[in-house]
Amino acid sequence: IIKVMFKGGDGQWINAGTPVAQMEAVDIENDVLTQQEQIKNQQAIVEKQQANLNKLLATPRKEDVEVARQQVEVAKQD
Repeated sequence: IIKVMFKGGDGQWINAGTPVAQMEAVDIENDVLTQQEQIKNQQAIVEKQQANLNKLLATPRKEDVEVARQQVEVAKQD
């Protein structure tokens, strides 16, 4: 606890939901920052893999190229 908002024992009523103390949350904050960094790293990996997938999807396969060549040859003969 790094801060207490009420002295206590003086008969003062405290409304429900009113903060009575502030706790130091260094460990939790560090965990959150670490998790956020890991999320960023994973997002970068996903973006890189998505770019690779998009590249592969945009690149014709050898089989497709061969079929297209054959179709061109047939069209030339007609």
